[in-house]
Amino acid sequence: MCKAIIFTVSLIFNIAICSAMNPLEAAMNSGDELFKKNIFEEAALSYLRAAELAQDNTIAKVAALLRAGDCQLKNDPAKAKETFSQILINQVSSEQETVARVMIAQCFLADGEFDSAITSTTQILNLPEINREQLAEVYCIRGESFFRLKQFSLAIECFEKALASKALTSTQTLRIYSFMGSIYVDSNRMTPQSAHEKFVQMEKSINAKDSLAWFGVINALTNSLQFKESNEICQQILKNTPNDVEKKYASIYQAKNLFYLKRYDDAAKAYEKLYSQYPDLSEQEKVAIKLELAYVYMHNKKYHDALETFKQVLKFNEITCSPRAQLMIGHCYFELKDFHNALNAFRQVTIMPTLKHQFQIIEEAKQKIVECEKNLK
Repeated sequence: MCKAIIFTVSLIFNIAICSAMNPLEAAMNSGDELFKKNIFEEAALSYLRAAELAQDNTIAKVAALLRAGDCQLKNDPAKAKETFSQILINQVSSEQETVARVMIAQCFLADGEFDSAITSTTQILNLPEINREQLAEVYCIRGESFFRLKQFSLAIECFEKALASKALTSTQTLRIYSFMGSIYVDSNRMTPQSAHEKFVQMEKSINAKDSLAWFGVINALTNSLQFKESNEICQQILKNTPNDVEKKYASIYQAKNLFYLKRYDDAAKAYEKLYSQYPDLSEQEKVAIKLELAYVYMHNKKYHDALETFKQVLKFNEITCSPRAQLMIGHCYFELKDFHNALNAFRQVTIMPTLKHQFQIIEEAKQKIVECEKNLK
């Protein structure tokens, strides 16, 4: 979620609570506590109750619906889209309308509806009230949507506009460089050095606070299976840069490359070290690292370690990771010849909320259910 949206949610919430009755405040506080514990489904229900209690208090209702939709977006983008759409049927300010529409576009992207995400962001760009942070978020959504649709020239155009806004976080910038690096090196057949030079020029033009130019190149090298070359760049960054943000991302990519190079023991140590070395990891970074560490254990045939780590991933309750983690829990049990628990794990996959592009996970689970049942006869 972009900084503007977070700020707007907090602002609206604080205003609403000042004039709220106790039941409304209790429902919002309950949602906040559940959210902190990553219990997003129940948190959403608490916020939706708050929205009902708000009745004609539009400010409080919008605050509650924004919180509810944010929780649902982590597990069910389609449901989140419905919640954000409820905001638009109220008499809201133009600023609140923009926030809701940006979140709806984010839902389309998360659910793999890339054409709808592009259409939605086109409408947002015509709204009268849109600040720099929201503009940056919109161009990020458009760029990624075009990238997924393999319309690379349009993706580059949107990414460049997002960078030009000078309103991106380091995480957003890194994500953009990753996409652009893949386009430059894989599709446009640039050399890594020329791609890096291009990123450096971009950073000069926008006076970037953090120099992240190498990371688009690193990602591109990794995507094109040039793991040794990518790892060498990571080592140089770790050796030479004083910037903690650059060091963190270099460490993450180095762990990835060690995994791809099948140096599983080294990769496990690298991933495990990230938690103590970088205590400021975001929730998204934490769940991604846990998931990748679990895969390292799995490939290293340390199935008990993998099983426990995949279970830890589930606690984050992220729809982008949870179905895959649940599937791999089934695979761990299967490899341990615990076919009863494997069967239960694979069955759980088939009833979990999933994104549209995750259908292959469900199909794989169904095939493994048949295998488990055969082994249990």
